[in-house]
Amino acid sequence: MRCVFFFLYFFIGSHLLSAQNFNAYEWVVFDTTNSGLESNYIVDFYFLEDGSAYVSTSPAGLYFYRDGRFSKVKLPENISYNWLTGLTMDSEGNLYISGSPNDVLIYNTIRESWERIEIPGFAMHMLRNEAGVLLLGMHLGHTVGLYQYAGGVLTELESNRYQDVMGMILAPNGDAVVGFRGGFYRYPMQPDGTYGPSTDEISDMAFYDFGFDSGGTLWATSFITLQLHSRDSLGHWTMYDGGPEALKTDWNGERKYIAHKLVVLPDDRIVIGVQTHCGIGVFDGKNWQAYMVPGLEDRFGIQEVKLAPDGSIWCATPYSGLLIFRPQAR
Repeated sequence: MRCVFFFLYFFIGSHLLSAQNFNAYEWVVFDTTNSGLESNYIVDFYFLEDGSAYVSTSPAGLYFYRDGRFSKVKLPENISYNWLTGLTMDSEGNLYISGSPNDVLIYNTIRESWERIEIPGFAMHMLRNEAGVLLLGMHLGHTVGLYQYAGGVLTELESNRYQDVMGMILAPNGDAVVGFRGGFYRYPMQPDGTYGPSTDEISDMAFYDFGFDSGGTLWATSFITLQLHSRDSLGHWTMYDGGPEALKTDWNGERKYIAHKLVVLPDDRIVIGVQTHCGIGVFDGKNWQAYMVPGLEDRFGIQEVKLAPDGSIWCATPYSGLLIFRPQAR
């Protein structure tokens, strides 16, 4: 694996929150039997500061969640694709949604009205930075590219150079870190918030998902090894060939872990979801612990995992609904 020097210009504050005691947490499952959800296929979610959230499903559905209740948001007509993802919101209450062919959808949550940004393909991945610039990992027929949308203008950054965009994240200094099927690259943020061409190849390996801890270490789950990896500020990579026994599975005749999505906790522990079990793995840098969903442990696994403002861990599944690992009520 080729690695190049990758500078981080900003560190998340020096004071870390105390470690979350997951023994005081419980799993809550929302599916079609106990909620207003019409599908158990959860795609993505976006959290608001008051603890509410927007949740998308497949077939194409959008819901507003508050205090354990879901209300369905009426989508505009002619939504032909089932995968609404990349949810993000601006300060004016506009919810941006990718995953519709040739459109980024904008839902004004105050007026309950819709707008569209026309794009020449299908954006599977989308990020929005503090300057309001959208980054889109986009499919255009059989080609794939990376685009940015700023000031009403769509600009191409890469076109069919590295194949599929598999994931992206904003570095603490605002740079975009983008994983393609053919490598992992950094795009520097310019003073106006837009992005320039890639300047660093971080790795030639494909990765699914990424996160930064408070010390500037980059964590990633690999599409190639199916393991958790880390990269320190000097560019040194480490692969963690392991995980909790409960998350192992038979994969092509081999017992192994299939790390997929990850989130970095405020105390710098790493949470991973796997493709084959309903449960999460928590890694403190040395030891793993599994927290499985009772009754669902061996069902097909987790395709998204995110940390909510209250410390809850939300997991999207393709068959088992929305799984929330949250502090028990006192």
